[in-house]
Amino acid sequence: LKLVEQRHGIKVDIYNLPAQDPKTYKLLSEGHTFGVFQLGSSGMTRYLKELKPETIFDIMAMIALYRPGPLQFIPDFIARKHNPKLITYLDPALEKILARSYGILVYQDDLLQMAHDLAGYTWEELDKFRKAVGKKIPEEMAKQKETFINGCVSHSKWPLKKAQELWNWIEPFAAYGFNKAHSASYGRVAYQTAYMKANYPAEYMSAVLTAESGDVDKISEIVHECENMKIKVLPPDINESYKGFTYIDNKTIRFGLYTIKNFGSDIGDAIINEREANGHFKSITDLLDRIKHKNLNKKSMDALIKSGCFDEFEERGKLIGNMEEMLAYNHEGSKHMIKLIVNAPTGEQQILNIGEGGNYFDSTRVIWDERNDGKLPDVITLGKMKRNGKALDTLPDYLPEHAAFLAAVQTRIDQQTKKSQLDTDTKIDS
Repeated sequence: LKLVEQRHGIKVDIYNLPAQDPKTYKLLSEGHTFGVFQLGSSGMTRYLKELKPETIFDIMAMIALYRPGPLQFIPDFIARKHNPKLITYLDPALEKILARSYGILVYQDDLLQMAHDLAGYTWEELDKFRKAVGKKIPEEMAKQKETFINGCVSHSKWPLKKAQELWNWIEPFAAYGFNKAHSASYGRVAYQTAYMKANYPAEYMSAVLTAESGDVDKISEIVHECENMKIKVLPPDINESYKGFTYIDNKTIRFGLYTIKNFGSDIGDAIINEREANGHFKSITDLLDRIKHKNLNKKSMDALIKSGCFDEFEERGKLIGNMEEMLAYNHEGSKHMIKLIVNAPTGEQQILNIGEGGNYFDSTRVIWDERNDGKLPDVITLGKMKRNGKALDTLPDYLPEHAAFLAAVQTRIDQQTKKSQLDTDTKIDS
């Protein structure tokens, strides 16, 4: 409800919805009941498609009947709804009690009304009758049988045979009677949830996903339902995801930051609060500069990268490869430093420290620079390079002033080459 108000400026009064919303009943009749309160099971969905409910009373009756015992009466209930000629009553007096359930005894309350109206039970006697039916005590039901039949004969002037026939019809009901107040409450919530799904599908499914976020199997089912509804459920995004599953538009939902495995809520809150205060993160560098939190660590960064939060910035493999450098930069805030291990002409590995402006620093951190918007240059070919002991043909790092940096690196390599060649010539001459 809050989401609908935030996104559309519409304050839905959930307690005063239109009673005959066409979209809601169309949704139920077509079987799109997944995620709808009390109506989402496959069996219930099948029966609703056959029933094609048109009123809240249809929904209430289905909730009361869809249980062991009364389940057997659902086909008859559906048939009577579509063909009123099948509706019959043992006595016209029963019509006002059973009309809304098409002559089917569905609720315990209707049984009590029969006892009151037809058998002349007092309110005190009705309470005893209710307890006998509710607790299903055979001895008590035997006593009530005599009282009920005699009451119909004396109060309604029925023949004994007819009174016995009515009792024989209602007696099995004692095994499954459902309270009408319960059914009305469940039916109302069922209608409310169906209404929201029918009229605000993406917002509703976002809320359903968030409510079930701890159940992996359930989430999988809900995502499949979203696909059936033509709603995309995308991975989390550092600039779009909020705590729970996040409504983006009428056709898109994103996983929320709280749904990421091995990612704490406190660092999630820090990211959301910073983004709300100062706008979207422009690059991975921007995020590392702005989020200074104790729990922005290897575990949380790994979770963010692998879940796809940074996909708009860079490839996941490159980010994972630079994990330590990113965290070192974030924690210490040092910029414009790099350390390369290159193959010298002699075949030996040499450490090459390059810094901005030709300065050399003893640092293992990668260079980060906002002037490149935190984007990785396409390819930097400097022969066979090694980083962390692994040979690379390209340098998968963030570099400042691409051309200037390349020139500085090449100059440094040339210096090393000349020095090595000079040392070799000197040894030959000697």
